[in-house]
Amino acid sequence: MTTILSRFDLIFIVRDIRDEERDRGIARHVMGVHMNANAPQGVRVTQGAEGDFDMPTIKKFVRYASPPSLPPSLPTSLLLVYT
Repeated sequence: MTTILSRFDLIFIVRDIRDEERDRGIARHVMGVHMNANAPQGVRVTQGAEGDFDMPTIKKFVRYASPPSLPPSLPTSLLLVYT
């Protein structure tokens, strides 16, 4: 039978001190990191007034740059043509 903890496991105690302002700052940072994770080099995506592009402009660009969607009947059509 294996044990839950081994001699190589580390246990850390994490204290969460309630500070609404600090929590909002951390949340803004985390959201900013995830919103900018796939952005091109030098482009920052923001929801506020600052930044290179605002969110509606980014969404419009993504819709424009996305490849067209294929009709659901395409696999059947290709199957009929190539068999």
